[in-house]
Amino acid sequence: MNYYIKNHYCFDDSLVQYGDGVFETMLAVGSGIHHWPYHWTRLKNSCERLEITVPDEAALIQQLHTALAIQNNQFSLVKMIVARGQGLRGYRSLPEQPCTVQFNVAPYTFAASMYQGLRVRICQTRLRREAADTQFDEGLLLDYDSHLIEGLISNVFLINNQQITTPALKTAGVAGTMRAYLLDSLPNQGYTVNIQALTLTDIASADAVFLTNASGGVMPVKSIQGIAKSFELAPAQTIRHLTEHPCSCV
Repeated sequence: MNYYIKNHYCFDDSLVQYGDGVFETMLAVGSGIHHWPYHWTRLKNSCERLEITVPDEAALIQQLHTALAIQNNQFSLVKMIVARGQGLRGYRSLPEQPCTVQFNVAPYTFAASMYQGLRVRICQTRLRREAADTQFDEGLLLDYDSHLIEGLISNVFLINNQQITTPALKTAGVAGTMRAYLLDSLPNQGYTVNIQALTLTDIASADAVFLTNASGGVMPVKSIQGIAKSFELAPAQTIRHLTEHPCSCV
């Protein structure tokens, strides 16, 4: 076996010492992981980039099913951490070191407010705390060139008629699994999808804006601080209905 399931970590584990690992946050429907192929592809690519041993996919799925069956929730939020494992002193690691895997499973409830129009602000400092302190639902992040990158815990999409645009993530940002799913599926629903650099001017001229992540899916935006308009909710809600079914579960 090329990995170990761990309920706790030793002091000499590289995850404890250096944060040396990757994680996936996933929505489970019953005992199945929503959009598993996208999570697995990203996890595998992340491990390969960091030269962490890639765990066996079939064994992982079996362990996930077991953990979810014990919880027996209708919906669960699963955090899976894959770490390099115990190593030598400093940053050195053992050759072909088995990775360690940990699951955290918690019941998940969809908040109705997530789909009734989010209130969003542009974050300048303190990131998540800034959004929370001012009672906004989410914050948007810009890079040093004032290009839109993403939300604090989400990816961003703009809608103009049947044209959908999302920021390019060439220099910063996290390519979420829901983002990847939409980039693959929306063209089949009659939408034109573009990936490009976006500014606040582009946001202000959009008919609708929505955010995405693995747990919330597609979440319409109602307002953005500093932009004097209310965004349409219906276009994003239409896309949400196209993607809310538990497809690609394993």
